[in-house]
Amino acid sequence: MTNSVRTAISLRKEDYQHLESVRKKLDKSRSEIFQEAIHDLFHKIEIQNLENRYAEGYRKKPEDFTEMNAYFKAGRLSIPKERW
Repeated sequence: MTNSVRTAISLRKEDYQHLESVRKKLDKSRSEIFQEAIHDLFHKIEIQNLENRYAEGYRKKPEDFTEMNAYFKAGRLSIPKERW
């Protein structure tokens, strides 16, 4: 990794022992484990932010069931009838 930064962190002893056990089983370095964990955390936060924006949109403009029924009806009418 050419654009990396070194850092030091403190862990509880049990977490460190668990980390060592897991990383050895996965044949990964500590750095790889932490990089994956941070990437997963950032991804989780981004998904949560998107879900919050989605929910906020529906709070600001709730679904209009009359409008939705019109969409469903239009969709049904656009599908040609077939003989079974």
